[in-house]
Order: sequence, then structure tokens, then C-alpha cells
Amino acid sequence: MYCGAEPGKKSSIKSTEKFLFKKTIDIVFCIDCSWPMAPVLDSIKDNIVRLIEEIDQYNQDSSHILADWRARVLGYRNFEEDYECLLNDNPFVSSIEELNAQLLGLVCKGCSENNQCSSSLDALWYATKCSDWRPVEHSESGEYL
Repeated sequence: MYCGAEPGKKSSIKSTEKFLFKKTIDIVFCIDCSWPMAPVLDSIKDNIVRLIEEIDQYNQDSSHILADWRARVLGYRNFEEDYECLLNDNPFVSSIEELNAQLLGLVCKGCSENNQCSSSLDALWYATKCSDWRPVEHSESGEYL
């Protein structure tokens, strides 16, 4: 099998060089902020921060892979009955501090006696169609450091 390398010729890659593989990650957290979610909202926020901290820790521990993340928070309530159905339709951010500020803006309220369900599918549709996603062709790149 021929790999294209010439026998006896040294590689241009030095052993001290490090190849970095960068993976682009865009995340939209759609969070139900209707009144029945009030008992668990703080736990959801804490788990989101913990997930992003894990990604950042992975970036520090990895010598070859970088997870280039961005995230945004979209809170929602019942779309049919609540005039504030989309809350905190925030832009993408790339620091834990900025994401935490978005999470702090979420509060549970609203919910009629007739229909206690929030429309998760509507929120997911909105997040999919209205987010400023990065182009796919920029999702992977390798470079020497």
C-alpha cells in the first residue's frame, strides 16, 4: 500500500509540534419556565453551568482537541395563552459568566388553569429556525501550534 511518503525522507512535522483539532459546538438551551417547573428550575440552571464547566475543563485537559463552544438560553412558557411566551431570547455567548447571566434572567410564572402545558415543540422549532448558527463548513479544522 502506498501512502505517498518518500522512503528515507523526513516528515515536515516536528515531534515538538502539536496538532490541534477544533470542533465547533453551538448549543441552545430551551427551558420551560411555566409555573409547574418552579421547583426544578434552579437545578436545571446548575446542571447547565456544570455541563459548560465540564467542556471548559476538557479543553484545558486535552492536548489535541478543542471544543469551541457557544451557547444561548431560550426560556419559554405556554405559547397559546401567555403573552410572554418567549423569554430571554438571548444571543450566543462563549463564556460561563455570560451564560450564567442569561440563566439568571429565567423565572417561572404564568400558567392557566385550563392548560398547564408549555409548547416544547414550538420552542424547539423557534430555536432551530431563529438561532444564528455557525456554518457547518467551519466546524472542523486542524492547525499546527
